[in-house]
Order: sequence, then structure tokens, then C-alpha cells
Amino acid sequence: MVNSCHTDYLAQAKKVAADVKAGLATKEALLSFLEAASDPRFSTYLERLDPNLFRFINLVVKGRVSGKPVLHSPQGTVHTLYVSPFPREGQLRVAYEVGLNGFLEYLESKGYAVLEKRETWLKLYEPRRSYLRSLKEGIQKAWEEYLSQILSLESLLNNLGVLISSLKRLGLSLSDSSRAGSGISLPDVPVPNKGVAFFLLAWCLAEEQISESDLGQLPSEKRALVKEAAEKLKGGRGRYLLGKSYAKAIRKRAKELIRCVEDNSFDPWPRCVLSPEVPFLLLRDAGDAQGSICYGCGHALPRSGGSLRAYKISKIVFSKPTVRRQSDYDGTDNKARICDLCAVLSLASPLKLAQGSVLVRVGHLDEGEIARHFVRSAVLGTLHVAAGRYIQLNSPILTRKSKPLAQELGRVVYALQALGQEVNPKVLERFPFYLVEGAQEIPLPPRALWLSHVLQRAFASRPDEGGEVNRPLGEALRYALGDLPWHALYTLARRYGRVADRFSLEDGLMRYASLLEKEVGMKENTDLSQRFRDVAGLTGLLSAWVGYVEGQVGRNSQEAKRAVVKLLDNLERPGDFLYVAAYHLDSTQARLYEAGGAFFYQEAKRLLQEAGARAQEAEEGSGRFLNVSQDDLHRVYAHLAARYPGKAWEGFIYEVRLSLASRFPQYIRMEKEG
Repeated sequence: MVNSCHTDYLAQAKKVAADVKAGLATKEALLSFLEAASDPRFSTYLERLDPNLFRFINLVVKGRVSGKPVLHSPQGTVHTLYVSPFPREGQLRVAYEVGLNGFLEYLESKGYAVLEKRETWLKLYEPRRSYLRSLKEGIQKAWEEYLSQILSLESLLNNLGVLISSLKRLGLSLSDSSRAGSGISLPDVPVPNKGVAFFLLAWCLAEEQISESDLGQLPSEKRALVKEAAEKLKGGRGRYLLGKSYAKAIRKRAKELIRCVEDNSFDPWPRCVLSPEVPFLLLRDAGDAQGSICYGCGHALPRSGGSLRAYKISKIVFSKPTVRRQSDYDGTDNKARICDLCAVLSLASPLKLAQGSVLVRVGHLDEGEIARHFVRSAVLGTLHVAAGRYIQLNSPILTRKSKPLAQELGRVVYALQALGQEVNPKVLERFPFYLVEGAQEIPLPPRALWLSHVLQRAFASRPDEGGEVNRPLGEALRYALGDLPWHALYTLARRYGRVADRFSLEDGLMRYASLLEKEVGMKENTDLSQRFRDVAGLTGLLSAWVGYVEGQVGRNSQEAKRAVVKLLDNLERPGDFLYVAAYHLDSTQARLYEAGGAFFYQEAKRLLQEAGARAQEAEEGSGRFLNVSQDDLHRVYAHLAARYPGKAWEGFIYEVRLSLASRFPQYIRMEKEG
């Protein structure tokens, strides 16, 4: 959650800022709320409201400008506005959320202040007093202005256009079919302004569904505008999103769009998502075969000139528009329609799940400002797409199988891999992440995301290697999701036979232990964090002896391989382990150097102290080290055997074997290939 000022204090600060913007107070009135400047919810609001006020407060906080606070009591009106119920279908629901949040930001830029926001209602402050009727008219007018902004040609190119370009570059398709030439038809959406018409025409032109000669009826400046937009939508591997099988329907639709522009006859704007009145849905019979009801949001379809303003469902609206409805018994029912609001918000949203795309939500509801800032920065320089607090991860096509990586790895594992590879690791700890699957959300635990980042960096692992999916990486990430970190580590150590960045691995495992302790705590298996540290500690103690044996017989030799494997096979009892080691050693103790791994060193030292052994620590030219005697091993084994009795000991020692083997990856790699 966001560490911030008290909600009432923050609301009062926003009221005063709105009054300052409206000329009802001087900017010195804000000096009484300097503590709010550190809250992202207030600072981002102030920046939207008036950049000059934002700079003024920053200069005061930094001590470059001084002033005397002026008391001010806001006299505006606080309205309760109700949010139109969101659809349940995942992709459309996200479009509603993104559209609503964008509208609220637009209102704040116009002088309003959102004081409190819940899923079904919000509190809106208006500096100047108004009555319900004028507010309703004002909100609708602002809504239409906002829609004209997000449905302008420039905005559509920057949102939906970016998605189209990304999918084409990756070779992904919006169609559920993999047949050659398959694709989608031009979306059936209202055309409330020229921006929508120009964008759809540019899309048709970019994918060669129409030619430049088809635009001949448009004035020259408008033709140039469409052609310029079409150039921005071109690119990719030659796989178009609009299907050839829809060519006839698309050309017909293009002619209608041109006629709309020529006649300047556009569709009316849809209703607003906010209302001063409590929204309600009409009582109706059960089932989804209601021809006069929107299939998306459940509202009655609006009428215009005696006919319904209804639009066909498509991939632009639903992630799976071809799923058969309950009432479609024979597969011939084509009456499913959506309202103009669902269609418009879907068109404005850049999030459309293609083959190989997954949708991830970032943060909680009250972390919206910070989460949205992170989301925007996270996709810079990538082919992923962001909107609001959502990231659409677009996976590449595997060249040998011509399948998206997300299909080969699995959607959850791909999300874990992509976020672990591309997201700032500090952010992985800061926010919760959820994979959006329809109406459900699957949590992606921060500890699993962190381990994904650590493993990929430590082993320099890529999800696709040589045009094929990296299955060992996928297996390791599944282990990470199952809280089996040593299994994950061993899987990649065995795959690569080396650690590319041992420092990142050591530091990452130490942080993973902290996350385990923080996340799991008393809610789940309380043994998980303790067990992880115990495995690391015993691994450290044993690695001192294994390293000693390795040095005696010659590192990276076949004899070293045989000796290490023999030691790994005799970990259950300390006597057996030391007996095997005695074949190559004439000493009763070994050294564990801190430089070889600080995390394992610290946990080994802890185990010695817990077991009542004397941690014999010393230092020389190679750095600090622990002397690990045979008696020390016996003491630690006895201590741990009491903590993990019976069958639990077998599982514990198995994890130690995996962890210890991962400390000497060259030998388990040799074992696989030899």
C-alpha cells in the first residue's frame, strides 16, 4: 500500500488546490499542506491541475521559495457520482477501467478534484457551487470532450496503432485461427468523429484492403492525412491483422466511412460512465439471447431514429468473441450485440489479447497513480503495450515451430519469465502482480517473480534458444511458482553447467530468503523460510569439504567429477560423507571462504552457532573463512535431524543435494553429457 498522508488531509489539500486553480484562493493557501507534496496521489494531481502550482510547491519544499501560509476554507460542492457497472469479460472490463481513470484525470485537469474513489462510486469536488442538473450536463459535456480527445487520429495511433504495429512486428495475430490468410474483420464500432473514420481507413490502407484510389472522393488534405497514418501502421513480417476472407465486407465498410466524412454525418456520443444517479439494470428474463440488451455491459441498447444503436462483437471488444453463448443451441444465432459505450471504450483501449499475449494487472486500487507511472515506463523500448495499471505482454513467435512463446511455456510461466526478465527488480517487490484470465485474476507471488529475475540473470538464460522454447527455464519457473527454489536452481545449473553471474545469484538468494520470511510469515507454511536458510547453511558447510576434495584431485577433471558425484550420493549421514571424503584427504577440517558466497557463508555460521559448535572464523589473504571440522558437521547434522525428523529428513537432504550440486554445476553438466 502507498505510504501517504491521512485521507481526509489529502482530500482537503486537493480541495484547496482546486480553489486556487479556480481563482478562489491564493497559492499561499497550499503552504499549509506541504506534507501532502510527498504523496504521489497529490503531486500527480497538482501536476495535472496546474504545472505552475506543481513547480511552486516543489520550490517551496526545496527551500528555494518562501512564503507565509494563508488559511483557506473550501466552499465548493462535493458530489457523489456513481460508476456504471463494469462488464465481467476481462478485456472489456479493462477497457472500462482504463477509460474511467482517463476520464477522471481529464476532469482533474479541468479543475475538479477526485477526493475518494471506490469500485462503484466516487466523491468529486467542484470549486464553484452547482446543482444536480448542471452537474449532469457538465459531466456529459466533459465526457464528450474527453472521448473526442482519446478518439482523435493522433490518440488512436498512439494507442491502438502501437498495438497493431507491435503485433505485426512479432508476427502475432488477433484471430483465433492459425490458417494462412486468417485475420479479423474491420471492427464494427460507432463513428462519432473524423478521428475514428480516418484511423479505420488508414488501417485498411496499411494492410492493402483498399488502395489509394479508393480514397479519391476525399479532399486532398484528408487523403494525405489517411496516407500518413497508414504509413505509421505498416511494418511487421507481412502478416496482416485484417483477414483476406473479409475483403469484401471491409471494402464496403470503407466506403461507408468515406461517406460519413464527406457528409459530416457522425454517430452520437455514448452515455457517460459516471452519473449523479444510482445506475440500475432493467429487469429482464434470464439468458443471453436478449436482442435489446448489450451483450457486454447488460444495459439496454440505446435507440436512435427508432432503431437500435448496436454493434457486432469482435476481437477488438472481447478476447474470445467466438465462444458460443448459452442460448446459441444450434450455432446459428448471430444476434449478440454490444452498445456504443462498450464499442467506443474498446476501440480506445490498446489492450487486445492476441495469440501469445497475456494481460497483467499491477498494484492495488489505491496504488493507481504509482502503478500507472510504473506501467508506462516498463514498456518503453519493448513490444509490450500498457494502459492504466495493465501491461499486455506480447510474446515472440518461435521460428522453428511458428508458435508464440506464451503457448509453449504456458501463460502463467510466460508472464513470470517476461516480468522477471524485463521489469526493474525493485518494482517486483514493490507491487503485487496478477495475471488476468477472463473474469479471474491469478496472483504472481513477488518471491516467484524475484527468483525468476535472479535465475535468468545468473545463468544468462533466454526463453527461446535456437528458435525453440527453453524448456529447462520453463521447468525452473514452475518450480519457482511451487516454492521449490533449489529444484529451480538445480534445473538451470544442470542445463548450463556454469553460473554466468555468481554475485547476482548470491545476492538474489539472500533477498529471496527475506521475501520468503516477509511473504509467507504466519499465513502459510512457516517452515518455508527456515527450511530455505537451513538448506543454504548445510550446503555451505558441505561445500567446504567438497571444494577441498576437488582441489586435491584436480579441478574440472574426470576424477573430480567422480569424487564430487560420490560425495553427493552420501549426504544423508555425516559419517558416510566424511568417509568418502577421507579417500582424498588427510585433514580433519576444511575451510569455507566468505568470498565463495556470502549468503551460504552467513547461514553456515548461523547453523554452527545454533548447533553449539564453535564458529572458528579467521582471515588471510584470500579473505575471511570458517574452519569446518568433522565434529562441527556431526553437531550440525544432529541439530537439523531434530528439526526435520523422520521422512522430513529425506526431503530436506534431497534439497541439500540439489543445492550442493548447483554449487559445482560443471560436474552435473558433465554427468548429463558424458
